[in-house]
Amino acid sequence: GTTTILVTHDQDEALALADQIVVLHDGHVEAATDPQTLYHDPPTIAAAISIGEANILPADIHADRAHCALGAIAIHTNGAPVSNSPSQLLLRPEQLILHTQPRTRETAATVVDSQYHGHDALVHLALNQPDHQILLARVSGSLPLATGQTVWIEVRGPGKTWP
Repeated sequence: GTTTILVTHDQDEALALADQIVVLHDGHVEAATDPQTLYHDPPTIAAAISIGEANILPADIHADRAHCALGAIAIHTNGAPVSNSPSQLLLRPEQLILHTQPRTRETAATVVDSQYHGHDALVHLALNQPDHQILLARVSGSLPLATGQTVWIEVRGPGKTWP
């Protein structure tokens, strides 16, 4: 029944221990909510990148989908109408599913680097498109990927957008 305030920059510690997380950015409160909401539905880009790895892609919103380098992605709308406009799209690394064989509707990318952690790996990918945008994917540690290997990216679950 005791209230405790823990000040930390350790994202894993904050997510594991907190009932509520407050994110400060430039001296202002960016977010104050429970860990699950903060991770999956952050109110701002600053809050999103403060609490875990994040892929932020430019996107155009049309018909409740974000159209970006990875295709047309479903988005969180929280029941609110979404205007057709340029936006920023958040996809967490675990939403990017990698395939080692060509897939017709998925986007090709090249493995740039992989950080192996045993149970999983954080893979850095360069999209096989003119700007070679770098994305992060979290994959099973048993999926062997080599630097320079081509993979195809499937997106699972909705993304979060901001104007």
